[in-house]
Amino acid sequence: MQRSNDKAELRRLQIGATELVIIAVPQPRLEHPELSDAELEVINLALVGLSDEQIAERRGTRRRTVANQLRSAYKKLGVNSRFELAAGLAGRDAPVVGASSAAPQAVADDVSKDMSLVTSDVGDG
Repeated sequence: MQRSNDKAELRRLQIGATELVIIAVPQPRLEHPELSDAELEVINLALVGLSDEQIAERRGTRRRTVANQLRSAYKKLGVNSRFELAAGLAGRDAPVVGASSAAPQAVADDVSKDMSLVTSDVGDG
């Protein structure tokens, strides 16, 4: 599985005397040569959190069509669920149900490290 741009961006926005720090986290976008255009589209919509029903509405198809396209894509990718797909894109194995995942802490650590670059100026004004 390949993903497109996966770097978070920190942006600063000044509104009067208030400075806001905005963290723009790009959504993962899957690219895979074995998937059809329709499979890629439904997989990428699923990755941003849309339900089968929402994907079907957006694409003008039936929910069952979306479910079939997802199932076909999962088989080609060797995963069984949206969760496994997202975990694979993140470069981590899906944890066993009930086990804690290192992913949230890793993201929090990255954000904390990046935030230290901009927080020194926040509040100085």
